[in-house]
Amino acid sequence: MITIHFNNNGGSSVEKLILNLIKKLSDEFDNEYWGKDFVGFLKKINEIKIAGNGFSLEKQETLIHNLKYNFSQLLIEICENFENRGIFFIIDDINGLSDNIEFTNWYKSLFETIQFNEYYIPAAFALISYPEEFDNLCLINESFSRIFKLIELDNFEEF
Repeated sequence: MITIHFNNNGGSSVEKLILNLIKKLSDEFDNEYWGKDFVGFLKKINEIKIAGNGFSLEKQETLIHNLKYNFSQLLIEICENFENRGIFFIIDDINGLSDNIEFTNWYKSLFETIQFNEYYIPAAFALISYPEEFDNLCLINESFSRIFKLIELDNFEEF
């Protein structure tokens, strides 16, 4: 699996989360084969400006909106080309999203698309936070308690 890890730094915006995920994906797919497919998919969603080896999504609100609501399709398109490889997303410090109904709805939709898609999508997510933040997410959207397995680490000295 390809591992995509980033620290959300307590960010509370789904748009910023998407930008971080896309940036980390683009960093990972910087070789010619994967990079071409990845950028090609972004172009299908909406026009983007590419300069050299990079691109910026920061001020492209329509693209960010489309990416947010088509993120599962992005994963489907990428994973179709993986040939027995997958993506493991580790999103650290989701504390700022723990009271965000937009995030819970976005993630539930993403999960359902991945889980119930007619094609196997080799993608997994680990959301890192405090247990009480997970509880908040479950209060906002009861489905969080069903779609996640909560693993509490009490003491890192044991590792």
